[in-house]
Amino acid sequence: MDMEEIQYLLGSAIFARARKYVNRIESYECKTEENGVRHLSAEVEGSGDNLYETEAWLRQNGSFVSASCTCPYNDNGNGLFCKHIGALLLYDQKETAQTQKSCPSKSGLTAIPGVVRGTANLPEEPEPVRKDSYASGLQMLFGRKWRGDEPESDPEARALLRTYREGELSEVEDNILPQRTGFVELEPELTMLSGGQPWLRLRIANRERGRQYVVKSIPALLDDVEHGRSAGYGRFLTFVHRWDAFDEESRQLLQLLRRQVNAKQSMETNVVRSYSYAASDAPAGGLPLTGEIFDALVQLYAPTGTLGGPKLLFITMQNVFHSMGTLGPIFGILFYLLVVFAAISSSISLLEVIVAHFVDKARIEGKGDKRKKYTLIAAALVGLGCILVCADCLGSSGIAPANILNIAEPKNWAADWLDFWDALSEGVMMPLGALLMCLMIGWEIGPEFVKEEAEQSGHAMGSYGFFKVCVKFITPLCMVLILYGQIKEFFF
Repeated sequence: MDMEEIQYLLGSAIFARARKYVNRIESYECKTEENGVRHLSAEVEGSGDNLYETEAWLRQNGSFVSASCTCPYNDNGNGLFCKHIGALLLYDQKETAQTQKSCPSKSGLTAIPGVVRGTANLPEEPEPVRKDSYASGLQMLFGRKWRGDEPESDPEARALLRTYREGELSEVEDNILPQRTGFVELEPELTMLSGGQPWLRLRIANRERGRQYVVKSIPALLDDVEHGRSAGYGRFLTFVHRWDAFDEESRQLLQLLRRQVNAKQSMETNVVRSYSYAASDAPAGGLPLTGEIFDALVQLYAPTGTLGGPKLLFITMQNVFHSMGTLGPIFGILFYLLVVFAAISSSISLLEVIVAHFVDKARIEGKGDKRKKYTLIAAALVGLGCILVCADCLGSSGIAPANILNIAEPKNWAADWLDFWDALSEGVMMPLGALLMCLMIGWEIGPEFVKEEAEQSGHAMGSYGFFKVCVKFITPLCMVLILYGQIKEFFF
């Protein structure tokens, strides 16, 4: 690449900064791969003491293939071309020029009788036709040599660019820079329209970065996946839409949406028509769902809690109230006020069990009634857990169990602290508590204790024999199976 091509690639502002960083290149290496592509690598000194690992790939004819840098601006190829990449290309251009200059030139040529040297007697060549902007820009992509005729007009150049994007780009990414698998995730967002129609939008994100973008067109997304096209959603997310680029749940969601359109022809007619006749209050980029697809979607995401659990209360219900128009805030305030009352009453009932145990124990030991003290201690411990849940913000603040334990593909229990406490109480403590209670009554205290309590009113306990068998044998076995199933579902 020459200076003009590098400036065209970077832009004038980045190019000017790159020229100042050429003298910061360290550990420069240039290797030629088997397919003829030159691999440039170096460490570029950034601001302060930072050293960024910078790489670039060039074809044999000097045309640009790709580049990456570990600096935040480029983010290993996910962002825009940075000044460090420009400095590496400029340094390589300088090294190449010096190598060519150091080659010995032929001098003192022997005179050949009858041969006139020089260009004085040669016919004048016509001036080359000046190519327009599209055609001149192609030299940066393909180099100076062409397999066919050079395009001399914009339409010809556009056609060649289209061929490059759909063919050459995927070839380069497949053979030189293989794309990772399972790094893209889709998250559904359901909204209920005024007429009761379920409306689906999608959010797409790089699982490693976590930043989400709204999918502007679901049919376009399906079409890109169908044809394996490269598409971008923002500064940090551009990739080739292959099936293996998405995680397992996202692939199932794509198959579900493709089932609704059935085929490419249906997508171009039915789905696009549904966009045209969508309700005026429908969020942009969404897709109306039929009853069958809606049920399948809920069934798909039920284990993950995406359409249920905490997200149902704090995300899905918010969308429902937002879509209700003027009455939405009123019903929303009433609904969440009732949720607060339910939470307070549930907290009191749960605290009473713990407090009553320690109060009774203190009375037996002759320490008096310390209900207030134990209540404050229990409430403080629960309050610490609540602070942790609030600070976690449903897993978006980076302190979720998955972040602390460094779990790459977390289950629902590790997604956020609210799901963790839910999984711990519902998945473990409830069946474990029932199991321990059965063992205590069946084998420690004895079923006779329950019989005496039940017959204090003067009526005989007619089902005592069946109760005794259940509490000693059948119920503990059932609780063990339920506990095993809950642990397997929540944690594995």
